[in-house]
Amino acid sequence: MQLAASLFILLAGVLWGSQGIFAKDLSAAGLSIYNVAAIRISGCAVFILAAVGLLRPRLLKIKLCDIWLFFGSGLISIVGFTCLYYQAIALSSMGTAAVLLYISPALVTLMSCWFFKEKLTARKLIALGCAILGCVFVSGVLGSGMTVNVSGFACGIGAGFCYALYSIFSAAAMHRRYHPFTVMVYTFVIGALGIWPLADISELCAVNQAVPGLVWHEVLFVIVAALLPYLFYTLGLQRLDPSKAAIMASMEAVAAAIFGIVIFAEPLTLNIVVGITAVLSSVVVLNLPVSSPRR
Repeated sequence: MQLAASLFILLAGVLWGSQGIFAKDLSAAGLSIYNVAAIRISGCAVFILAAVGLLRPRLLKIKLCDIWLFFGSGLISIVGFTCLYYQAIALSSMGTAAVLLYISPALVTLMSCWFFKEKLTARKLIALGCAILGCVFVSGVLGSGMTVNVSGFACGIGAGFCYALYSIFSAAAMHRRYHPFTVMVYTFVIGALGIWPLADISELCAVNQAVPGLVWHEVLFVIVAALLPYLFYTLGLQRLDPSKAAIMASMEAVAAAIFGIVIFAEPLTLNIVVGITAVLSSVVVLNLPVSSPRR
């Protein structure tokens, strides 16, 4: 089961890495970044709510005293991350924002030690260092002369913090015996309610009318870049420590770099090779068999 959970996390990272492909096309069609975010979050909410409501409606039952967990994962994590991350990109650059975002595995590791009493082992620290170093190399920040202002830095750090909180709130909900589907339903329904005030509905309707077939591209975007990766990640959290899951999810940066090379003909640089190697090394370190003590 540990192996299956690890594979779920890695697959989630790969699928998250594909969102740039869809986001570029949707932005090129004329959609603002907040409309793209609204499509991703609310589309996921519609799919998961319909599926659970039709197939397993009993999973929609929660205790009112636990609703704060889902407000945390939906508003603070999903919506907070989206707004701060896009703002960090606007104030600095995509590469710089990505590096700041990937402080999240370190934050998850520290918060897991505090909230879930996880042990901070040498193996986790080595894997964490490899993952963060790999994301720095893959992002393209090194040697690019990129700079970041104070506001951009603050937004990037905030995005990383919000991103980390999804693991914490979701793990806390599942510790209270909520099913992963329950966690996803309430996270994305609440997240959708939070993101729509930032969206421009008139622009969304106008662009979809002007671009035939765009709606099917949006549906694929929701399924591939939101619904499936969050589903796989949440299922993986059932069996893995949040810190281990967050570190392995750094595979997103590797996948995004590979997609950029294959699909957009971006150059394969030495930095990218080093970054990919470092992230893959973190996954290997985390999944090495633990030797049992000799008697």
